[in-house]
Amino acid sequence: PVNGNVDVLVINGDKKIAVEVETGKSDVIRNIEKCLKAGIDEIVIVAVTSHVKERIERDLRKRNSVADGKAKIILSSVHAWFA
Repeated sequence: PVNGNVDVLVINGDKKIAVEVETGKSDVIRNIEKCLKAGIDEIVIVAVTSHVKERIERDLRKRNSVADGKAKIILSSVHAWFA
């Protein structure tokens, strides 16, 4: 979240989806925890590079219970969209 806000918030009925663009400069685990605390149902994390995506994957493995079944986390890389 930038200034405590997610980058993009999509609301469809009762479902809330947060989209976070990660550059590698923020604490992604902390951002996920903030989203969970806000009641987000699904978190889409878009890494700006494959290196950032790999770092996030590593961080998520270290904290494998960060979502604790409360939210679905989708991790993607911008480069995957243009392959």
